[in-house]
Amino acid sequence: MPPSISRPLDVRMILLSVRKAIRDYFGRDPGEAGVAFVKAGRGVLGYVELGSRIIKINADAYRSFIDAEGVDASTEYLFVVMLHEYLHIMGILDEREVRRISMEIVERVFGKGSRASRIAEMLADPRD
Repeated sequence: MPPSISRPLDVRMILLSVRKAIRDYFGRDPGEAGVAFVKAGRGVLGYVELGSRIIKINADAYRSFIDAEGVDASTEYLFVVMLHEYLHIMGILDEREVRRISMEIVERVFGKGSRASRIAEMLADPRD
């Protein structure tokens, strides 16, 4: 497990926060999902396999982010990556749409200009 997540409960609490934010945004519960830290290719922060409800987070990308930004950025980073993948689980496949919705939700939860919104903005399509 990556170093900045001290207990599995931390990841679970972030995932529950993501689920609540999605429920608040759409007005419906997106259902349960799980999280696993995995090795993945460069440039991949996270992914979900078709038909799966397990969000896979690239452990190396996560560690690199934490090394650069500090452990205190962990919650925001994980929230943004989990949110993006949770939207795919819900059946939203278009990347631009997922990034747009992610930005809206992140700004609702953390505020415009927050560290989380800056992380989400880095992932946003520059055309939006």
